[in-house]
Amino acid sequence: MNIHKNARLTPLRREEMALAVLDGRLTKAQAARVYGVTSKIVSRWVERHKTGGRAAMMDRSSRPRVTPRQICQVLAQRIIALRRQRLTGKHKDSTLYQAFVKSTKSNSPDTGVRQSSQTCDGSPSICVVSE
Repeated sequence: MNIHKNARLTPLRREEMALAVLDGRLTKAQAARVYGVTSKIVSRWVERHKTGGRAAMMDRSSRPRVTPRQICQVLAQRIIALRRQRLTGKHKDSTLYQAFVKSTKSNSPDTGVRQSSQTCDGSPSICVVSE
């Protein structure tokens, strides 16, 4: 099991704490003192145990479920290519800016602009590629 390095409690201790509060052996304040956490944390683990049982005591991912401002894949690949060329931030910015300015003047297929129907969040996007 991979325990988060800053976690005060293991999943087993979280469950033990939650059950002690739910069974009435400890109050939330007492459990907080005994287990070395705040009463807010005790409440969190008690609620999670109520809703999900033992499985809810495991660490959750902190990765966002949705990335609303994610750039399109074509533009991301272009940025990666510039990074591999080891250009400085100024050069990367000017290269991408020039490609964007070029694309806004004309939206024809030969300018390197590909208009996708939508981004991951459903909004329309324009991907600029300068090759």
